[in-house]
Amino acid sequence: MLRTHSTIWFIMNGDKQILGRVADIVSRILLGLHKPIYAPNSGNGDCVVITNCANLVMHRNAWKSRVIRWHTGYPGQLRSMTHEQAHKLDPTMVLRRAVFKLLPVSKRRFMENLHLFPGDRHPFNSNISMELEGPSNFTRLSEFTPEQIAAAPRIVFKSDFFHET
Repeated sequence: MLRTHSTIWFIMNGDKQILGRVADIVSRILLGLHKPIYAPNSGNGDCVVITNCANLVMHRNAWKSRVIRWHTGYPGQLRSMTHEQAHKLDPTMVLRRAVFKLLPVSKRRFMENLHLFPGDRHPFNSNISMELEGPSNFTRLSEFTPEQIAAAPRIVFKSDFFHET
């Protein structure tokens, strides 16, 4: 019962994790939805430390096609950049914005419990009490050997069964 009411520090390794799935898990922990004592009017969320944010992955060509937009407040000053450009500026920016958008407007103060680091090192070693497993490890095609690629099941196309005469 004591752990239910206290703040727990979680750590997650973001290496080869899919951005949106990590953001969904983290937003639920920040809100405290994983606790049996969850109440929407109480701030009983936990703290999350994510390392290796620089190695997060996104589906297909999302790094180049998804755009971050903001307005400076002056007429005609709509600014934009792709996720790839934002990742080059700050490797934690894309994940921070994804988690921020998943939180309700009235609960965005819980972002102060999220700590993101582009590498392995972080200053919270003494606080960590539990380790979170990521939703899945994403493996790129270039990381497979030719034998593994040959042994993988083949996708069947319509043209394999029907031949035009």
